[in-house]
Amino acid sequence: MPIEYEIQSEGRFINATAHGIVTDEDFIEYETVHVIDERIKPPVDELLEIAPSAVIRLTHEGIRRALKKNKELGRNKIRHRCAIVVRHPDEIAWDLAKFYESMARMHAPSSVIVFANPDIAKLWLGRSVNKKPVM
Repeated sequence: MPIEYEIQSEGRFINATAHGIVTDEDFIEYETVHVIDERIKPPVDELLEIAPSAVIRLTHEGIRRALKKNKELGRNKIRHRCAIVVRHPDEIAWDLAKFYESMARMHAPSSVIVFANPDIAKLWLGRSVNKKPVM
């Protein structure tokens, strides 16, 4: 799967990275697997970083299908904060991330924000940021 994740903080944090080619089907699979992953405990925070080498081939329809699937499986009832980090100037990735952010807001209680900086995203999620020592 081009979106890999690990569960941290006793099931309350999802640390994910998208790499390679990410299609609608990949995204739907990634979103669906969270519903059935028994290690995840609400409320949950998620950091989804889009690797600079990733090729995002999501469509607005694919994102709608993922949100619909989550709703059908009961995912929309779980308080969930998601920070999506898009570090490269790929307009398509930005547009789709912003679209996902707006769609997720309509499916409250989730909160989704798109960031360009992973450290700022981690701060928003209340995670510690590894600072480099100043010389």
